[in-house]
Amino acid sequence: VEVPADGQYEPWFVLHTPGWVCLDLVGYFLTVDRDVPLRFRFPAVYALPPGWFLLVWADGEPHQNGTGTDLHVDFVLTEGKKIGVFSPTGSQVDAVRLRAQDVDSSFGSVPDGTFRILHTNRPTPRHSNSQVRATAIAPGSPVGTWELSFSGIPDIVHRVEANTNLAAA
Repeated sequence: VEVPADGQYEPWFVLHTPGWVCLDLVGYFLTVDRDVPLRFRFPAVYALPPGWFLLVWADGEPHQNGTGTDLHVDFVLTEGKKIGVFSPTGSQVDAVRLRAQDVDSSFGSVPDGTFRILHTNRPTPRHSNSQVRATAIAPGSPVGTWELSFSGIPDIVHRVEANTNLAAA
């Protein structure tokens, strides 16, 4: 469980920048009210590095910004609303409808940045939603080899890539 700057447990969501380009958010807005798309303006000189996972606290306490790398917005999350990202011109860039969920549970796009929203096995603030885990099984393996066991979310296609050269990409 993540704890914000003031030590209170609050709802949160994550913004992800896929690809290899830095995303400059100056002039962009976040909202949970479609009638007020320009609700919360990203702080000045705000950019997300490539592949970044920004933890956004929906705690209604934007005065806490500057206390760490996380972002605090001036709204709270409510079931049935949409978290929306809007451009400086007011056009919607992305949105996700909030659904009912249990305390200490988490939903996320799997794979990251896609439209497939699933219940995740564990919350993943500041990290990928990938739930694939590799477990090394050394005992009983031939000398100089490793066996790996993979587990992931059921009904999701997973691809395992391997290379015999550990120095290669």
